Amino acid sequence: PRLPDILKGGGEMFIVPAQPTKEQEERSAANYSYCWLLAHYLVDKVTAEQVQSYIGEVLRGDDPTQAFEKLAGEKIAAVAARLQSRIRGFK
Repeated sequence: PRLPDILKGGGEMFIVPAQPTKEQEERSAANYSYCWLLAHYLVDKVTAEQVQSYIGEVLRGDDPTQAFEKLAGEKIAAVAARLQSRIRGFK
């Protein structure tokens, strides 16, 4: 998955129908795993108050990418590269 897609996506990125295709199952599992990786990446980097502020910005309709960059303190491309590096380290 791509980080910008995750940030802008909704619940449909994780929900699979009662009779999912293999592609739907794999996409959902990949998105779910990526989000956990992102959560673990951020846990030592941001405070609960910062997360609350980020959520508030997104709920108000602010651009999710800009809100995330503010939360992470770096450009989305840099965060995505760090996450990809961690993924490669798991293989």
